[in-house]
Amino acid sequence: MKRITLFAAVATVMVALFSCQKETTSNTPLPAQSLKIKTYTEDVRSSIFGTSVTNYNLSYDGNDRLVSMIQANNPGNRFVWAYPSSSKYTFDLFNNNILDIHGDYFLNSQSLIDSAFQYNSTRDSSTEKYIYNSAHQLIKWYEYDYSKVTGSSLWNVTTYTYDGAGNLLTTQDSNQDLYTYEYYTDKVYVMPKTIPVTVPNEKANLPKKVTVTDLGTVVASATYTYTFDSKDRISTTRYDVSNGDVVIKTYTYFD
Repeated sequence: MKRITLFAAVATVMVALFSCQKETTSNTPLPAQSLKIKTYTEDVRSSIFGTSVTNYNLSYDGNDRLVSMIQANNPGNRFVWAYPSSSKYTFDLFNNNILDIHGDYFLNSQSLIDSAFQYNSTRDSSTEKYIYNSAHQLIKWYEYDYSKVTGSSLWNVTTYTYDGAGNLLTTQDSNQDLYTYEYYTDKVYVMPKTIPVTVPNEKANLPKKVTVTDLGTVVASATYTYTFDSKDRISTTRYDVSNGDVVIKTYTYFD
């Protein structure tokens, strides 16, 4: 079944390694306009799928909300977001101008995603539910397959834990795959976002390494390195995976 989740809007061969980072609330957020991404490039070098480089142009509405991410050399491939109300936004993924996936995301009173509903071009549909703690940190993510006949059927639960600084420490899904995150203590920045940001986008420790274990055995890991532009914003993020694969994400900004 085809799915697009909140934390994986752009699929890559290593998407499972790159999860959401909880942002701390103890640092002053940067001005919103300084975070608006103009272009985004994804360079994937995979031993299985080969090398691919994809360039996107991003656009925003008058409220600085992300509304589209369009492939530069094929505008028929695009991600589109709309904001029909303060408690909902929608997402559409088009491949060659054909709608492939549609999603509705419903926000709670803190502007955090409460639940979601998706359907795709193969007539599959799914629902999601998000649970937060008192610090507004995501602690449970429930994923369901959905049918009008049988209703919702739970197929995966992901659990999140955090360290004392508010950084995402571990995630674990129903398959018991455990992702453990390490951070740079001397690098505190705002992570570029190519998905809608509905809450203040604040500074946080940058991820340094993620390790994946299955029943106590390490099965994969990836290290993160960064470069920065003249305004001290993240310019590139590089993931070097233990199997030799590399993903490089490059960002330019509107100002």
